[in-house]
Amino acid sequence: MKCLLIASLILGITAPVQARPYGLKPALKVEECTSATFQKLHTTWREPKHDPRAIIALSHNPKVSNLGLYLGYELEKYKHNNWDTLGAHPPILIKDAKKMYKPNDRIKLCLKFVPVECRKYFDSDVRGEIYSITNERTRKIHYGRYGKNACGGA
Repeated sequence: MKCLLIASLILGITAPVQARPYGLKPALKVEECTSATFQKLHTTWREPKHDPRAIIALSHNPKVSNLGLYLGYELEKYKHNNWDTLGAHPPILIKDAKKMYKPNDRIKLCLKFVPVECRKYFDSDVRGEIYSITNERTRKIHYGRYGKNACGGA
């Protein structure tokens, strides 16, 4: 009886654990949308004085960790159909973002751009997608980029 108890305990301890991927992106095509919930705001560093750009964490699927997007105010189209929110315009700072979002705000999240040209050369680089983020409570739209740098960036 002791052997059976010990064997089941060992099997339970050594069983593989399914890790939840951080920031798994929703499976959307360009111009498709999904519902999400605002979870929290943070920056790259613990101290915002080192990098005060706001990162919004959105939950779009209870089985995966929050999706983190760098916040920007505007979406601008550049030549060759490249889009950007953070390179040409000032980003949304953490102190301002805290005034814009409240816990559990409902969000409409829409994929606006995928860096297809860049992916031809950097196929394993998953950064650069641009999303529109509509806060259902305030009706304000912001934009977010997946990754601090665009596809192919440093």
